[in-house]
Amino acid sequence: MNEESINFFVSLIMLMLMSGLSLVILYEYFRMFLKKHKNTGINWTIWIIYFAWQIIATTKNIDLTVVNRMLLSVLFVFLVAFNFNGSVIHKFIFTAIYNSIWMLMEFLIGYVFISLGMDYLSWELLGSLLSKIMLLLVVKLLQRFFDNYNIQNLPNYYEILLMLIPVGSMFVVYNSFMMSSQSYESRNILCSFVSLIIMLIINFLIFYIYLKLSEDLELRNKNEVYKQEIELYSRYIDEKENTMLRFRKARHDLKNQLIYLLGLLEIKEYDELNTYLSKLIEREPFDRLTIANSNNSVVDAIVNYKYGIARRSGIEFQVKLNVPMKLNVDNTDLCLILGNALDNAIEANIKLNSKKPYIKLLMKLDKNNLIIIVENSFDGIIKTNDHGKILSIKEDIVNHGIGINTIQKTVNKYHGFLKINIENKDKIFVLKIVLYLN
Repeated sequence: MNEESINFFVSLIMLMLMSGLSLVILYEYFRMFLKKHKNTGINWTIWIIYFAWQIIATTKNIDLTVVNRMLLSVLFVFLVAFNFNGSVIHKFIFTAIYNSIWMLMEFLIGYVFISLGMDYLSWELLGSLLSKIMLLLVVKLLQRFFDNYNIQNLPNYYEILLMLIPVGSMFVVYNSFMMSSQSYESRNILCSFVSLIIMLIINFLIFYIYLKLSEDLELRNKNEVYKQEIELYSRYIDEKENTMLRFRKARHDLKNQLIYLLGLLEIKEYDELNTYLSKLIEREPFDRLTIANSNNSVVDAIVNYKYGIARRSGIEFQVKLNVPMKLNVDNTDLCLILGNALDNAIEANIKLNSKKPYIKLLMKLDKNNLIIIVENSFDGIIKTNDHGKILSIKEDIVNHGIGINTIQKTVNKYHGFLKINIENKDKIFVLKIVLYLN
């Protein structure tokens, strides 16, 4: 085997290793922020396409301008992002940040070569390898920081604003590098190098800003849930006090009514006695004042409060509860699941304008499995996003965090499942939830 063949095989092995390293870096990067899909044929095809692109981009077999090469790199990284779960905007912002940091690493190595008097075009393969190694170290460093945090998706307008920073960084650094590399003046190279370091720091700060905004959003959602809990407990106490007052009044009235009935009996006014008793029987019984009496204060507070709202709205509310006084569920989570499910059921009935709106709630504990079933009538119209997920009918989703998605996240904490059955013909919506309480 001659020297030319040896060099070819060495270059080929280097290309394969560098392309494989690019795959590892990208996989480690995206798994910090997005959940991985199950492996499918499409997933493997996307990885193979990206692997092939890395080989082509490194060898420069295709004559492309630098700008077109950058755009294609962004496109292929964005394509890989679809191997992970997440919103399109969420995927794109992290694609932009990744490409920005990768480009900054490439230019950083280029400045080092220029400062050492090396022609960076002649040492491009070595420069690409060094930049990938540095990028891998940066990703590993970010993992040590971000793996300890539960990163929440931000509202779209926050993510779009954050995305402008890495996109602007790529434009500024590229033009700065091209101008300084053409002049070869030490002062210009130094200024460009310092500018690159500053831009690199700014891009790292994006992760910190994203994390803080995510924590702030989570805190706001929790505060809103706590406010709901406090309001529910307050309403529960008021309902209990009102019930006791009505019960005392009813007991006092009953005593007077019994005296009147005794008088009718003594004077043998049987017709009047029969009429009065019939009217008395038709009156609303005391147990309709509240509907939930499971002795679980959280469940009773939520259900009785929502029952009051439903009754005032003319909605029939049927409840069947079989739960103990204490459940191995965080009160906040129980408030989120049960409160939001009933809120959505009530609002669906209010929008329905039907003569027979109704809600049925079944809640029971079966062998450490908490089962919650909410059935309600609705208008047959369901809003979904691009992925087919049902959207909340609440207007202020950012502040309240209300909706099926919020319930799903809470259910996932208990390794449970959520199932939705929709009968469009009869306009029936059924929400089934199971929590595993080990």
